[in-house]
Amino acid sequence: MMLVHRLQRLACDITPSTDAKSRIFSRITQRIGTPEALRMAAREMTPAPDLQDRVWERVARVVTRSPVAFFDRVRTALLPPVEMSRDIWQSFILPRLQPQHIAVRSYRGIAWATAVAMLIVTVRISPALFFAPPTRAESAVTLLPTRGEVMVSVGGLWQPVSVEIALAPGMRLKTLDSEASILFRNNGVLRMDRDTVITLNDLTQRMEPAPEILPTFMVEEGRVWVQAFIPETLRGITVALAEGHVTVNEGSVSITRGDLLTVEVYNRSAVLLREARETRLVAGDRIQLWAGSVPLIRHIAPVAYEDGWVSQNIDRDAVHRRDIAELQQERRVARAGILPTSKLYAMKRAAEAVDVALTFDGRTRVEKQIAYAGVRLDEAAALIEEGEVEAVAAPLEEYRRTLVALAGSSTDQSEAEFLLKQAVAEDSAETAAASMGDEGYLLKKTVLEALGSLPGEDATQAEASLLVDGLSTLAQAAEAGDSVQVTDAWGALQPYLTALEQHPDLAGTEEAKVLLERFARAVEGQEDLDPALLHAAIEFLPEEEPVVAVAHLSDEQVLAFAQGIKDNIFTQYRMPKSRSNVLLAELKKLQGGTDEGRILRALYHAMPEDTELRVPVRRAITQLKWSVVAGGEGDSL
Repeated sequence: MMLVHRLQRLACDITPSTDAKSRIFSRITQRIGTPEALRMAAREMTPAPDLQDRVWERVARVVTRSPVAFFDRVRTALLPPVEMSRDIWQSFILPRLQPQHIAVRSYRGIAWATAVAMLIVTVRISPALFFAPPTRAESAVTLLPTRGEVMVSVGGLWQPVSVEIALAPGMRLKTLDSEASILFRNNGVLRMDRDTVITLNDLTQRMEPAPEILPTFMVEEGRVWVQAFIPETLRGITVALAEGHVTVNEGSVSITRGDLLTVEVYNRSAVLLREARETRLVAGDRIQLWAGSVPLIRHIAPVAYEDGWVSQNIDRDAVHRRDIAELQQERRVARAGILPTSKLYAMKRAAEAVDVALTFDGRTRVEKQIAYAGVRLDEAAALIEEGEVEAVAAPLEEYRRTLVALAGSSTDQSEAEFLLKQAVAEDSAETAAASMGDEGYLLKKTVLEALGSLPGEDATQAEASLLVDGLSTLAQAAEAGDSVQVTDAWGALQPYLTALEQHPDLAGTEEAKVLLERFARAVEGQEDLDPALLHAAIEFLPEEEPVVAVAHLSDEQVLAFAQGIKDNIFTQYRMPKSRSNVLLAELKKLQGGTDEGRILRALYHAMPEDTELRVPVRRAITQLKWSVVAGGEGDSL
């Protein structure tokens, strides 16, 4: 009984009064009260009701399938009966419970250490709280039959396909009386005309430079149309052909395999690689090849643009480019996270700064800084989407400034430059489909300018890309009769046109000249445009050559001309080398003449049969024949 009285008296002594209880609960309430920032964060992060419903539906399905009932039965089997539990408590546990005197200690150090640890953990997981996870597309290359069935061969077995399927390297595709499109992710599209056979080769992502040629597919027969949205610094879509390779980065190309191979460029440019020599083709160029031929570039005839295959694909190109540009913009908006216009943006930036500060590995730190610079691009895309035009300049400028600062401040320059160029290349690939006038074009312009600012990069390449982008939009607007867009684009292009005048050797000059001529022809005679603009456009029209009546030589004159060349060679020179050099000089003088073919044939028959001097004459006749077959104007043979 003495123990019971002592416990009762102790209980009375340690029980606080009513006033003490009120003061304690008041202080506890003040300390655990939610700050305004946390309440705001709770409102921002609270999901919508429909999202909550979907989440709880999934949770309910998982819970119903969990083994709760099984564990309940196990617990019931392992726990002792209620009576036994009560006896154990009263007989063994309760008698051994004795009150202990605990000395008052200070836990302030432990509290601070715990607070610091919680802060570090919170900061390390902050990217998951404030930033949307990256969503880089890793979709497969797909076949989309657009009309009729497409035959697909895997391992030599042909199967008809009429629905969209994923493709793999090594497959052969064949259209009969049908058409199909192959979507290369966001990089471009290949369209197959009827009676076309191709073989797929390299289908990997094109996010790296092109140190070597990796053919994307091979055309065996038929006709294909290739449209690509890949920056010039990365690997383009390469078509393997028996006569060489055609690579398309940004542009539209038609390739026809028949008795001759015909390559026609209808937008931007393409590169023909043949016998280790590169030939750049720009919009409006046409080339025909066969075994042993010499590449001769001709202009596409105006009537070719009226062909159904060409006009249909040009229209499809415009729609496809616009769809890809919108898709790229939507992806950036989706991962932008908290925007500069939000009150929580300061918390997001603080989390970024602390996350970088707590990263001690040099390469990882640079990667994080580059990733957060990319977040600025995403924020700019989201601001454009929301119409916050005035707020866009700040994140774009910070993106450019961050990359330039990283290029100059990193301890390991080579590694930093590699990471920077790789990141900017990926950013440029994600904005390549945008053209002047699109919402996302400001992002593309910023990325190209940032690329030109990096060490070892040519700034004129960025200027050339922006110039060609603008001129392409300008020419299309002029051909569509959109005077408002023509005026806006013309004003935006003035700095780049000035740079073109000051640097005539600027990369992409030929492509720019072709687009300027196309624009000038489109606006010629339009009365609703500014007279000053029309006057400036006239300067880009080519000068018309005066028509001169050409008098052909008679047969007697041709024979006399050829005999004169022969006499000059054999009477004045005796050494074989000297005679060969004189003949080559005479052949060069004949090039482009109205009677070049007739004189060459007469000269070939005039040369002695036992001399090697017939060989260069025969070669000149063959080259002239190739020129005529390829569409050139000249003397008939």
